[in-house]
Amino acid sequence: MPLYTLARTTFPRKADAEKRVREILHTTPLGQHLVGGELRLLLGVLAKHPHSDEKLKGGVIAITVGLNTSDTGITARGFQIVRPDGSYTTFSYIRALGTDAALSKGIDEAARYAVSDSILDFKHQAFGCTLAVPCAETGALVSWEAADVHHAEPWPFKKIVAAFVEQNGEPSIRKRINGHFGSEFVYEKDIASFRKFHDVRAVLQIVSRDAHCRRRHAQLSAIATEDNDNGEAARANLQTEFPERPL
Repeated sequence: MPLYTLARTTFPRKADAEKRVREILHTTPLGQHLVGGELRLLLGVLAKHPHSDEKLKGGVIAITVGLNTSDTGITARGFQIVRPDGSYTTFSYIRALGTDAALSKGIDEAARYAVSDSILDFKHQAFGCTLAVPCAETGALVSWEAADVHHAEPWPFKKIVAAFVEQNGEPSIRKRINGHFGSEFVYEKDIASFRKFHDVRAVLQIVSRDAHCRRRHAQLSAIATEDNDNGEAARANLQTEFPERPL
């Protein structure tokens, strides 16, 4: 099993390093300066941040835990760099370690919401005036109520989202307003830009809901056998999405 080293500390897996950093974040009293091994570990995390040079500009006298407000308006515990002049700047250990699972999930939810009209339009066109259409996977007729819209190769939905982020950067997201579940893009320009990006790439198919679930379960199960971060993420998704099925 590959090991993961962070600031001269070796962990069995990257996930174990992330777990230790989270423990420090949630057990350190607000405003208390980190010392010793904890400080060394967080300096190692900071060194991996994509904007570490900017974060370190002006000097560092301490790293502490405070209440940080994100651009989505959510206030939560976070790490802060204290400068010699008494000012501070924040940094995300999640972004530094390149494991922003929460952000990825939020962007994925926001992206699906942004193209919901495109998906619905395709479904309406596929059914037209008929009560049932063939499932693209099984060939069996499927009703509107039992049908899902699937993003086929070569552009599965997550690949479209990843390509959009790579080309345009991470869009700002927020919890959907009016108490609705999930996330949405903050800016209308991101909604329009992603929908256009999606619509020129997506290869959509009508599949039965059962077939769709089987395909998703099979994909996650294959990845879950890997002994790496992708495998761990797939195992977590399996437990969340298919709690009634054994791993």
